[in-house]
Amino acid sequence: MWEWSKPKQNNCFASAAEKDSSLLSAYDDLLAEGTQPSAHPFRSAAEQRPREEAPDIQEMYGLVERRLHEYKLDGFEIVERPYSPQSWTDMNRLYEEFQRTRIIFLKRLAYAEQESCRAVGLDDEDIALLKKGLTPENVNTHLQIPFDFGGTAELSNLCLLRTHPVHENIHKILDLQFNNNFLKLQKRLLIPWYGGKIYHDRRR
Repeated sequence: MWEWSKPKQNNCFASAAEKDSSLLSAYDDLLAEGTQPSAHPFRSAAEQRPREEAPDIQEMYGLVERRLHEYKLDGFEIVERPYSPQSWTDMNRLYEEFQRTRIIFLKRLAYAEQESCRAVGLDDEDIALLKKGLTPENVNTHLQIPFDFGGTAELSNLCLLRTHPVHENIHKILDLQFNNNFLKLQKRLLIPWYGGKIYHDRRR
C-alpha cells in the first residue's frame, strides 16, 4: 500500500498471491499471531510462552523522534493513528481512487509547482513525466497516512519525495513499530507526516 510510486499493469489486490504478501495481510497476521488454538492444549503453566511486551506510547514517541533526527527528516511531525483494518472491497476501492488521484496530483505538480520540482532535483525529462501522470525514477508518490490507519485517497494525503533515502527511512521508522510488538499490542502507529506537497531533502 506504500509502494505505489510506479504505475501498475493490473490491480494487484485482485490476485490471491498479492493478497498474501500485502502489508494489510501482514498487519492481520501480526495482530492475530498467538490467537490460534494451541497444538499442545495441556502444557503446564511453566511451559507457556512469556507474556509479550511492547514500548508504551511515550517511549515509542521518543524512539520515533530520535529516528527522525537521525535520518535528518526535517519538517516531519508525528501523528498517532489507531489501526483500522479495511475489507478487501474497501481496499480495492481505495486503491483505484488512489491511482486516479495520483495522476491528478503529479500533473498538478508539473504545471503548478515547477520551481519546487526543480528544487528537489527534477529535470525537464522528469517534469515531462509528471505531466503524463507518471512518477520519475527514484521518486515516490507517498501515501502519508495508510488506508489501514484512517488515510484517504485525497490529494492532501499525498506527498512527492525521494525514494532513496527519504521514503526508505520513513519505512524504517514504521518497521521499528512492526518488529517490536508495538503495533500488535498497542494497535496503533506513530506516522511521520509532512505538511507539504513536495518534500525538500535539505541534504541535497
